[in-house]
Amino acid sequence: MPEKILFRVRGLHALADDEEKKQDEIEVINVADYYYKDGAHYIHYEEIMDGTEGLTKNMVKVKPDKVEIIKKGAVRSHMVFESGKTNESLYYMPEGQLQMAVDTKSVEIREEENGLVVQIQYAMLMNYQKVADCDLTMAVERKENK
Repeated sequence: MPEKILFRVRGLHALADDEEKKQDEIEVINVADYYYKDGAHYIHYEEIMDGTEGLTKNMVKVKPDKVEIIKKGAVRSHMVFESGKTNESLYYMPEGQLQMAVDTKSVEIREEENGLVVQIQYAMLMNYQKVADCDLTMAVERKENK
């Protein structure tokens, strides 16, 4: 049975053509459902994406060698992060679809006493052109049992 957790997502993005290498930071915190099954951590949560109507349902699947982020709803995508690999996908938005890829530099997964921390460094590619260098940190924070 899933347990309720706090799920923090923090992203840093530096645009590829920005000579100053200024980073934009985004952080969101959601209540999510978490469970562990067959060697994988699963996080399910919903969000409302800026500029869209309706909910987007998200699933994050964390395995020792791979992290997947699947979005379904107003925005749809399936991103796969594996160290040293480039994975392509389509990103569907109400305005249309984008051909994108993630060139994953590193994936670090740390299981902690009250949660899980996932850090991913990758380059975002659109139409086969690098558009940003990205750092993504996702943290599962379990409530302490008293």
